[in-house]
Amino acid sequence: MTSMPIPDKSASGGHLNRPWGVLDILPEASLARISSLAARVFEVPSAVVGAVAQDRVRFNIDAETGLDHVGGWPHHLLLPRTLIFDDLQLDPQTRLPTVDGREVRFWAAAALVTGEGEYLGSLCLMDWQPRRFSDQQRASLEDLAQMLLSEAEAHLRAQTRARKDALKYQTEIVVWKSHHEAVIRASGQVSYHWNPHTNQVTYGGTVEKVLGYTMQEMETDLSYWIGLIHAEDQPIFNREIERVLRTKESLHLQYRVRRKDGNYIFVEDNGYFFLDGTGNVIQQVGFITDVTESHNSEEALRASQRKLAALINSLPGIVFSCANDGEFSMTYLSEGCLHLTGYTSAELQGKGPNSYNFITDPDDYAHLSQVIKAAITARLPYEREYRIRTKSGELRWLWEKGSPVIDDHGEIHSIEGFITDITELKRVERELIAARETAEEATRLKSEFLANMSHEIRTPMNGVMGMTNLLLDTKLTHEQRDYAQTLYHSSQALLTIINDILDFSKIEAGKLELETIEFNLQQVVEDVTGLLAEPADAKGLELVCLVDGHVPRVLLGDPGRLRQVLTNLLGNAVKFTERGEVAVEV
Repeated sequence: MTSMPIPDKSASGGHLNRPWGVLDILPEASLARISSLAARVFEVPSAVVGAVAQDRVRFNIDAETGLDHVGGWPHHLLLPRTLIFDDLQLDPQTRLPTVDGREVRFWAAAALVTGEGEYLGSLCLMDWQPRRFSDQQRASLEDLAQMLLSEAEAHLRAQTRARKDALKYQTEIVVWKSHHEAVIRASGQVSYHWNPHTNQVTYGGTVEKVLGYTMQEMETDLSYWIGLIHAEDQPIFNREIERVLRTKESLHLQYRVRRKDGNYIFVEDNGYFFLDGTGNVIQQVGFITDVTESHNSEEALRASQRKLAALINSLPGIVFSCANDGEFSMTYLSEGCLHLTGYTSAELQGKGPNSYNFITDPDDYAHLSQVIKAAITARLPYEREYRIRTKSGELRWLWEKGSPVIDDHGEIHSIEGFITDITELKRVERELIAARETAEEATRLKSEFLANMSHEIRTPMNGVMGMTNLLLDTKLTHEQRDYAQTLYHSSQALLTIINDILDFSKIEAGKLELETIEFNLQQVVEDVTGLLAEPADAKGLELVCLVDGHVPRVLLGDPGRLRQVLTNLLGNAVKFTERGEVAVEV
């Protein structure tokens, strides 16, 4: 029970002869039964019975609701009449009450007023969200309140007329059945009343819709109903019946029932006992709901979860979830944890000397923590490489990618992600770096060698070309001049190759430099064509040089490199052209 003060002494709406009205009259089990029934029928999170006494409000608390604190309750919500507030926030006179820290938005209360005008309390419904309450639902709530009031009055009469209790309760149950039938039909459920003394069952509600049988086809002996239950579920049903008869507790059970068409459906059976003043069972009243669709959905969800778990556990790594507790302690690790670390997931979860943080390299853990904190602040994914020490003492490199999990309220309570082993990749990376350094060193040595050799060869080659040029200035026979010119051109070709080798070595060493000087473009082009005129003439080719008059004669650049490029291009053109002409157009 939970109670709190209210400011208005008139909230009771009458004079109570009993301090807490219906809460003092009915046993806790009866109040909890009615509250639970009301919550199920009207599909609200909480239904309670409230009463007023001595300037305080008091509620029964049913176990399913789990209420343990009710605060700030406005006194005008408990009055000796039916009250419906679709949204309390719209009522300017009401300060929203709270239940377990949640604000109550919807409120409906049907008063329990005796024939003598005595207000015993109210049957109350509440929800954390606004909702519409129809006239039919209002009438059904008042019917349930009347049923509760009838039971309370029956308890009062039982104190003085114990021998007439059983008959009186039977009459009141019949009245309750007539009121309750409309509620059950509206909810699409099957209602039943079972007399454990005669084993007779009467049915109501939407029997034909749920089971396919007409009301006349439903036999009244309990054995008939047990015969409709799936053979595998019958032992469970029988054991549950024995238990509730022994303990007088409520029945809550799911099992399969055969419809008239032969198909089985899953049903939920909720039954509640009515007791006389001496605690003996009079009969059980309950309702049966078709839950096949929700059961199949739950089974499909469980199957999907099993498949997902199997997939996660087959991954070559670890799927993880850690708490946002400052230390980022692991709350879940997939089965790949054992293969990767040597520890089971249970050994590494939580905090302490055997946690996942314990096996992480201390230097890497400090940096990893900073990365995760930055990701939480920015609400962005993160990636990080770090080392761990396995159970066998082996040092392994891991790559982790995680992301903060943001709930519906914008809070981050956990981080989820994936961890994989990159030890082999790190080894290959080190080998590649070593191989690259070795190759770079070999390239450097080769470039130095080529540069030195090119320099050494070019020096005597310049001497050969100089002496050949001097030889050509002397008086020579035609044959001698032809030989000397061939020697001179061959020396030029060899010097070009040597210069190319030297340039190549400079390129590899990153030391090739271009000049920026003034030069005559037409002169460079004519020099190149003049150099290749003789080879072209020897092949019977016409070598043509055309420089447009609009092209500037003097430019800034590197004439030597330009001459080198043009020489290679024209040389290849002359070499691979069999007939016709080779033209240079600028």
